[in-house]
Amino acid sequence: MPTAEDGKIRSFIAVDLSPPVLAAMGRLLDQFRRLKCDIRWVQAEGMHVTLKFLGWVDPARLEQVHPVLA
Repeated sequence: MPTAEDGKIRSFIAVDLSPPVLAAMGRLLDQFRRLKCDIRWVQAEGMHVTLKFLGWVDPARLEQVHPVLA
């Protein structure tokens, strides 16, 4: 996970995708890759749905987020 020089972590709240959805996204990405577009592709396994981008957060503050999300 990338960290800023001041020790903060780039953070967001996200939902993981199910294995069948990831597999379908992988197949779709394979089709797009064949088009040879100038796009930076990600691996399907790393895909998620971002609900809220939090920005650069002090790691101590992240401890407060976990119970709220649970």
